[in-house]
Amino acid sequence: MRNLVITISFIFAFFFASLSVEAREIGLKDIEPLVKNFLVKHYTLLYKGDIQVQCGRIPSVPIKVPEGNVEIKVTSLLRDAFVQRTVVRVRIFVDGKPKRSMGVPVQLALYDDVWVATQPIHRDDAISTINVECMRRDISKLAVTAARVNVSDLTNTRVKKSFRTGDILDHRFIEKEPVVIRNSLVAIIFKSKTISVSIPGEAMENGQIGDCIRVRSPEFRKQYRAKIIDRGTVLVNI
Repeated sequence: MRNLVITISFIFAFFFASLSVEAREIGLKDIEPLVKNFLVKHYTLLYKGDIQVQCGRIPSVPIKVPEGNVEIKVTSLLRDAFVQRTVVRVRIFVDGKPKRSMGVPVQLALYDDVWVATQPIHRDDAISTINVECMRRDISKLAVTAARVNVSDLTNTRVKKSFRTGDILDHRFIEKEPVVIRNSLVAIIFKSKTISVSIPGEAMENGQIGDCIRVRSPEFRKQYRAKIIDRGTVLVNI
């Protein structure tokens, strides 16, 4: 029986574990758990969700090693971006001396609960329970931008681009419904220290409360820069 001491090297940290095996060979069952643990630990620090790792074929296993202290070191040049395919380096040492080095191909996937379009959603359409549903999906390609259920508040929101049925919503293209909509009627309030006058007008831009937008008065045929103070109401300080 020999002691198999396993060393996993991370980019910013190290993890150590040990176990005993009654074998003169190192097989996939010895290497695969270390590779998976290495990748899961790395990406768990960066992304919310269920990280799944599948090792590719390693032609050179099982590997015969001589008697002595055996170390398996797993390293990779991983960065913060989630990758679906990569290769990690596995090196085997016996009594501190290198005996074997190999690249292990791996495939990764990231799963989480996200909002998915249940019917076509066109640009500027409101988001509701009618056109989206919570589903657990592979979001590997949208690891950062997927609209996760526990994070994205879809109350009074709409989309800035079209989504097809089955598309995962991308939070970069979700915005709050404007309280003032372009071409809608608004009340333009002209206010000074002594007077306040309101006239009907038309919004020339979308906006939220606090935004400054262009409005116009059809009656006076003039445009003004006004601040949205309520739904359908804008203010011009004079």
